[in-house]
Amino acid sequence: MNAEIIKLIVEVISLLVIIISLVIAIQKLGKLNDQLHLVKQQHTDEFEWKKRESSLKYSGLFHPLIRESKHILQEEFNLYGRSDSIPKQELLDKMQNNVNVQIHINNLLTYYENISLSTQKGIADIDIIYDMVGKTMANLRKKLINYIDYHRDIAKNERLWKEFEHLATEFEKRGQNPSEKLRRIA
Repeated sequence: MNAEIIKLIVEVISLLVIIISLVIAIQKLGKLNDQLHLVKQQHTDEFEWKKRESSLKYSGLFHPLIRESKHILQEEFNLYGRSDSIPKQELLDKMQNNVNVQIHINNLLTYYENISLSTQKGIADIDIIYDMVGKTMANLRKKLINYIDYHRDIAKNERLWKEFEHLATEFEKRGQNPSEKLRRIA
């Protein structure tokens, strides 16, 4: 009988050791899960920060060529002082008199196309881009739509500056309804 009691005690102690080990393992798994959640949150926060940093790089402050293009186009077309679309004939006359006009318009449109692609792919934060250049993009699309259409016809490429046009249109809608939150454009 003593042997049976000792055997039973050993089995109970073994069972208690297993239960205690399981409780400790579950606690450690819980802590590990908390750590994984924290690492995931840090990664997400870092990604969002980098996206915002990337968005800020689209400021004209960092792009002397874009500033120069804006300056030239302002001189040629009073780009920021007008509200109408620049007529096709005026565009053609200015390009004929100054071959650099077309280069500067292309620089500007391609710059904003790249911004549009960056927001579409989630590289740049769309809300920051809107705050920095949204109204400028919407106004520029209106003023240069004849140029865009003209070059699409010449190049026989309907996709030319399409992402810029799409984002600028979204920004224009947002300007009419400021409470509307933009979704990431897919």
